[in-house]
Amino acid sequence: LTNGSMGKIIDQLVSNSIYLTISYITASVFSFLFWLVLAKLLLPSEYGIISTTINFSLLLASIGIFGFNVSIIKLIPEYLVRQTNKISSLLRFSFRFTVIFGFLIGLMLMLLSNNISQFLKLPTTAINFASVIVVLMVVATFFDSVLRGFQNMKVIALIQFTGQLTKLSITVALVLMGFSYFGPLVGFVSLYLVMILLGVKFVKFHKETGKIDSKQILLRYSFPAFISILISYVFSSGRYIILN
Repeated sequence: LTNGSMGKIIDQLVSNSIYLTISYITASVFSFLFWLVLAKLLLPSEYGIISTTINFSLLLASIGIFGFNVSIIKLIPEYLVRQTNKISSLLRFSFRFTVIFGFLIGLMLMLLSNNISQFLKLPTTAINFASVIVVLMVVATFFDSVLRGFQNMKVIALIQFTGQLTKLSITVALVLMGFSYFGPLVGFVSLYLVMILLGVKFVKFHKETGKIDSKQILLRYSFPAFISILISYVFSSGRYIILN
């Protein structure tokens, strides 16, 4: 590496680190404010409904993305370094798989909403909201992963701030208007809609050119990541679902 290229790498590293830090701080601050507002304005039973619904949605979305978020982040830089023409094929295959899989999970959740509602002791409406949130969360995670793969951390920080601000604003407005736990659920829907809309703006699907080994991507990259993420979510989110 020349001094010039090394300097560019260092500049990009510093820039990415700054924007990722901004994104993390933004998500943490808005998340704190979100749950603080709910704790102050909602009844304990309503707070429990929101907490269980969101954690349940996170768990199902981790299944729906099927580890492709990790595969995309790993393979895009690898393809860029090798100067291959497989990126478009990778994105199209990953998008089709995750959207279809996420949609099927959301549809099954909606069809079984009465049974799941009784099992989790949640209103059927909350389960129906969860089915929508799962699908949107899967798609939003896909776009977020693509942007991370392309090292576009500035856009990620922008999307995170816009989405979190929208979620908090809508939640507070609806709760103050008397919509109880519907407000936060609509707020979460708005968060992922913003992430998807901005993701569509910044992520371009070009014509497929190079072929990819979809079986290898599934078995070598996505499935191991899927198992790891699923175990992590079961231990992190599962306890909240049980407790609430």
